[in-house]
Amino acid sequence: MLNCPLCGTDAEDHVPQCRCGFVFRSSGPLGHVPTIESSPHARHDGQTRATPLTSNRAEAPPPPALPVFGWISTALGLALMFYGGLIFDPTIESSGMYGIVSRINNIGLQQTQLIIFLAGCSFFVVGAALLSASAITKAIRETKSAEL
Repeated sequence: MLNCPLCGTDAEDHVPQCRCGFVFRSSGPLGHVPTIESSPHARHDGQTRATPLTSNRAEAPPPPALPVFGWISTALGLALMFYGGLIFDPTIESSGMYGIVSRINNIGLQQTQLIIFLAGCSFFVVGAALLSASAITKAIRETKSAEL
């Protein structure tokens, strides 16, 4: 049994926090949890207020996953559009009349060319959306930090 120094109630050994809000343990599933010693709620007269069971994740900036995936998706989309639109050849050789060799369009290859080009367009649009979302979240974060 643990005795809470704030309210004086007894609590089970496995509970991380008292009913009044006092944190018994210094680590948990959320990462760093402030204790009495490291709490910003500690008073100079030896008494403490209840510390909330929170994580410090909100203070650290998130990893730059959005811009990285945005640039990768945009580059992949441009490469697929370039290949499908300019490099892919949807024609096949055919021996025409009187033995003259010519090239004719193959409908199956044209469909493949169209699918490659449209996949490139889709990747490009997704990449542009991710880059836009990254810029918007960065601007919101800067605005909030400027307000503080």
